[in-house]
Amino acid sequence: MDRRILDLNFAQLSKSWAKSKFNNYADQKKQEHIKQLSELYEKLKQEDFSQLDIDDITQRSYIIDFFFKNLEFLENSTLNLIPFEIVECLRYALHDWLDAPDSYIIVTSLVNNLMSYSFDPMLAIDFYYPIVKTVYGLEFTHRLIQINIPRFLVRDYLASVALYHELGHFVDNFHEITFRIAGHMAAGLNNQTVINDDLADVLKFFPFIQQPTGSYEYITQNNFARFKSHIAEYFCDIFASQYIDNSLNDYLLYITKNQDKPGPNHPATTHRVEMSNSFLSGNHDSYVLKTIINATQIITNRSISTKYTKFKEDDLINLLPADISEPSQLHYLFTTGWKIWKTDFPNISTQNNIVTPLEDEKVYDVVNNLIEKSIGNYIVHTSWKKATK
Repeated sequence: MDRRILDLNFAQLSKSWAKSKFNNYADQKKQEHIKQLSELYEKLKQEDFSQLDIDDITQRSYIIDFFFKNLEFLENSTLNLIPFEIVECLRYALHDWLDAPDSYIIVTSLVNNLMSYSFDPMLAIDFYYPIVKTVYGLEFTHRLIQINIPRFLVRDYLASVALYHELGHFVDNFHEITFRIAGHMAAGLNNQTVINDDLADVLKFFPFIQQPTGSYEYITQNNFARFKSHIAEYFCDIFASQYIDNSLNDYLLYITKNQDKPGPNHPATTHRVEMSNSFLSGNHDSYVLKTIINATQIITNRSISTKYTKFKEDDLINLLPADISEPSQLHYLFTTGWKIWKTDFPNISTQNNIVTPLEDEKVYDVVNNLIEKSIGNYIVHTSWKKATK
């Protein structure tokens, strides 16, 4: 590896860091993370790269990669870009699934593709951190949960239901849920203990699995990765449904154009919606659904179950922020927002004596503002109660 390329890489980092180190963030944990990055930058700056051997250069290149990856998300998680209200709702959900949730910071990166909600695991797992500790003796207090958000939808509370699905990918990675489920199901398929209705259920939700003619190897090295990926998508849809009911389904069907064929990484959208609707209805006859629910309980010692609480919608109908009294009600705000958008706004117009029909763009603004202010009021009220104690 060429040492001068490492010099170039560090010069590029220095230029980016000169701007990013002055960013302001909504919470103290991000500020602390920036301070630790500053310590890491000073360690790099003091190095004489010309004295390094090939292995040392490789380690430093990984550390610079780690630094840039941090900046990628921290740049897009400033006060001016990402609404803290959305992150706060996700943070409450995270507390349901981790013993030490405060060790993690939810951060975002903005992408130009309208469909590009995704989870990036690189700063949540222990790939870079041991290298930083070995080379410079620095330990970072927090890991980052990195979620990509379409730039055009950064303040869209209706589309933000997709973020619960992406948080599910982090929870899945953290507990290695679908990796274990895939291994268990693959063993059952290949040793022929999954039979009859259960087998038919698997073949329905994973139609790319071919019924073997001789060896009885349903799951092979060639299709295991795809099998696991599809299980992960089903898991994350169910995970999201705990918090936002069925409010992701219509949006998902629309943006995937009612996809009824499985892709390389995602099941058919029609099957995904069917799976989450079965979970929500309490109809758990599906072998795949039962396996996901039961395995998650065993692996995490936490249950997949409804985690939102309904509230009276009178305030929202009167175009006032909802009176939220507990975190579980925050999640239901998104479901209520979709209900208002899809069916209730004509009734709201009548209730509030709005004679001239509002354009959809105005209705969109009203719904988003009601959700945002409802969350914001709850956060302010909760913070005030903590301060007075």
